[in-house]
Amino acid sequence: MRKLLTRGASSPKLMKGSAGIESVILHLAPGKTCPWASAGCLAACLNTAGRGAMSSVQLARQRRTDWFFSDRAGFLRQLDRELTQLEKRAAKKGYTPVARLNGTSDIPWESMRFYLPQEEYYGFAARSLFERHPGIVFYDYTKSIARVRKASAKGWPTNYTLTLSRTEEMSEGAVAREASMGVNVAVVFDVPKGQPLPRTFEGVPVIDGRADDWRFKDPRGVVVGLSALGKARKDTTGFVVEVK
Repeated sequence: MRKLLTRGASSPKLMKGSAGIESVILHLAPGKTCPWASAGCLAACLNTAGRGAMSSVQLARQRRTDWFFSDRAGFLRQLDRELTQLEKRAAKKGYTPVARLNGTSDIPWESMRFYLPQEEYYGFAARSLFERHPGIVFYDYTKSIARVRKASAKGWPTNYTLTLSRTEEMSEGAVAREASMGVNVAVVFDVPKGQPLPRTFEGVPVIDGRADDWRFKDPRGVVVGLSALGKARKDTTGFVVEVK
């Protein structure tokens, strides 16, 4: 395994509104890396969308995932090196370095701390990737309500933004409740790309999340509207919200 991170320049979604941004994304194999996934989420997963449908891409994602579980320290050291490379590329261009580590996973990176061998030798404290790279803007989607609530609490990395992803398992009114606490909630609607999204959902303003992927720029306490893509278009679980 030579590289973990994919540069945003190769992703159509990450190229939208990317002026002044140098971005990377980490794609792992979903399933074991998605402990909070619902049945609807797994059924509609975009893991095989676009280039993800290629067998070579799927194999690479599985190899990264196997490395993550078999040699966590080695995996994190390589990820740390590639994030340093991201910072250097961004600095040369005068751009903002941006990283999304859960492209097709839902791993609580904030709980993982490590040190390099030389740091351990000198007795340095272990740090998270966010602490090790304070100049990088990190962001992710998550299905974990507990994680997004922690994201607004003291001690959360200031350079890591989380957006809650609604599932069919959330009760009616749950999106409005989370939004009232400043949590942003991504909701997938059965609205084709290019068509207008609902103005509100459960009384919460809806912003268009299809314009770009930069969720760290969003105002707080809103619904991030998305369109059903790929297998999600045939959803019958309630994961995709029907607009009447």
